Amino acid sequence: MYTSKIAADAMGYYDLASNYLGVIVPLVCMEVWSGVLRFSFDYLQKEDKYKVFANGSTLFAASAVLYTAGYLVIGSLFQIHYGLLIFLCGLTQMLQLLYTSFARSLAMNLTFMVSGVLGSFANITTNIIMIGFLGFGIESMFIGLIISYLLQAVIMECKVKFLRHFRLRDLDFTLLKNMTRFCAPLCINTIAFWLLSSYNRVAISGSMGLEATGIFGVAARFTSVIILFVSVFNRSWQELSYSMSGDASRDKLYTTATNLYIKFLGFGIILLQPATKIIFPFLIDPAYGEALGILPMYYLATMMTSLSGFLGYIFDSEKKTHISFISMVISGLLNVAVIHLLLPYLGLHAATIALFLGFFSNVVLRIVMLRKSVHIKIQIHSFYALAVLVLFVLSAVIFYTLSTLWNAVWLAVMAAAALFAFRPQIRQGIAFVKTNLLKKSKE
Repeated sequence: MYTSKIAADAMGYYDLASNYLGVIVPLVCMEVWSGVLRFSFDYLQKEDKYKVFANGSTLFAASAVLYTAGYLVIGSLFQIHYGLLIFLCGLTQMLQLLYTSFARSLAMNLTFMVSGVLGSFANITTNIIMIGFLGFGIESMFIGLIISYLLQAVIMECKVKFLRHFRLRDLDFTLLKNMTRFCAPLCINTIAFWLLSSYNRVAISGSMGLEATGIFGVAARFTSVIILFVSVFNRSWQELSYSMSGDASRDKLYTTATNLYIKFLGFGIILLQPATKIIFPFLIDPAYGEALGILPMYYLATMMTSLSGFLGYIFDSEKKTHISFISMVISGLLNVAVIHLLLPYLGLHAATIALFLGFFSNVVLRIVMLRKSVHIKIQIHSFYALAVLVLFVLSAVIFYTLSTLWNAVWLAVMAAAALFAFRPQIRQGIAFVKTNLLKKSKE
């Protein structure tokens, strides 16, 4: 619907605006939601967690005032298309992220999940009505997000009841100072992460125009399939790694989880290549057809992005966010240098190559740093690592050179290979389900 109803340059403007919000929101708020989630795991009692929420919301309120003042100043100096909608989109996103940290801190993951599903449904419904039937443009995409974020925050407030529990006497200057000290490096880290993950769209817009930015944005929506699946695992991993902080056996957990995660991501990007070749013509308007050619490298870059975030949670768990910041700065500068070097020659392919090299260097640096503190061991020389690399290259060759039919055959073969590779985990999952079903039947 988006690619058939919205021109590529308009889509490019939406993606560029969303891209800027992606750095402004966490920068202004200092990622206070990450601080709330991390510090809440230092307490077992519910009352103590609400104390963390109260101090975190104080930081949030100050950030919201700063964000509003910044918008008023910039809006008076420059003409911003859809400026008010973009401002409200950022403000409601801040609120949604804060309430997400409250719900997860209280282990209300069902509430978090339901609010996300209903928020997504509201967003999709708004877009279908406004774009599909009423003929609106990208303004409906901002409105859909605003409605979605607000709905999620309201649903989580109904369950968390933060406003009912808020007490001024819970404000603690020492806790506030410690949370600020924890969040400050994350704030700076946000800039470096933006340079690494999102700056490429700015470079594309400046060099190739908004239409190219829109095409790149459509390709990014395919890579979001990876983000969708790994985010489920990453959120669980974040909570588990926080709860394991200080545990003597955490080195083994970090090693086992990281190696399994790499294997999972590897097979994921292998399967996505032929699957994308099959479904792309049915989902995307021909005007955005160039997006298909950049996807294999984009998938590989997204794998590195996901792995980088996974390793970052270990640094957060150890409260060593200042160390992970170093790797992010180096990698971000590398990404900026590479894209400006290659963009005149390779076009959109330069963006995916730069993204991959940036995040690959980030992962290598983080593994080296982790080995000094938690002794994590990555099996980069294992059979599976080599097999995944070879299969990825074969998938790319088939993707670019063979027909849709051959890609369908390759998808079936790789699906069987993935089932074989993960047979121990599949057996464990089946056994877990059977055990829990048996328990429930007895109860």
